[in-house]
Amino acid sequence: AAARALIARTTGTKVWMGPLTNVSELAGKLIGKDMGTAVQPTDPVYSSWTPPLPTTGTVRNLDMELRTGLTWHYSGFSADLDNVFSSTKDKKNQRLRESVIRALADGGQTRVWNLLIDLIVQTGRIPDSARDLTRFAKDGEARVWVHLAIDRFTGEILDKQLEWVPE
Repeated sequence: AAARALIARTTGTKVWMGPLTNVSELAGKLIGKDMGTAVQPTDPVYSSWTPPLPTTGTVRNLDMELRTGLTWHYSGFSADLDNVFSSTKDKKNQRLRESVIRALADGGQTRVWNLLIDLIVQTGRIPDSARDLTRFAKDGEARVWVHLAIDRFTGEILDKQLEWVPE
């Protein structure tokens, strides 16, 4: 049920859903814009309204009160867990709720693609008169594993390693 909830969150098209940009979004994020009627009563989005700025006196929470009457929305996979656990006792059990998120946070990546390319390199000769590769005569062969870490937003190669595999 937790896996289905995560898939629904990362494939959803609503403002607060979609692919995770970092691991912290498993817990959730604040969306500082008024979503109006986009939020349905069944959506796991928690809202709080920031009161208008006072005309006199001091502002206690300036970072949350920079805009007048802004509604702050919180949504995340942790909110989706309300529908995963069936009993009220399980829903209130913090360790049970955190165990799902900890397992995903420790074992997952959201910004880096880690790839393993299994490459077989052959050396040999092909006659000048050959019209296709069926006349290729193999002299030698080597196997190489190429490990790549690629930033999925920029396409930058973060790390690469070559590993020659003995046959």
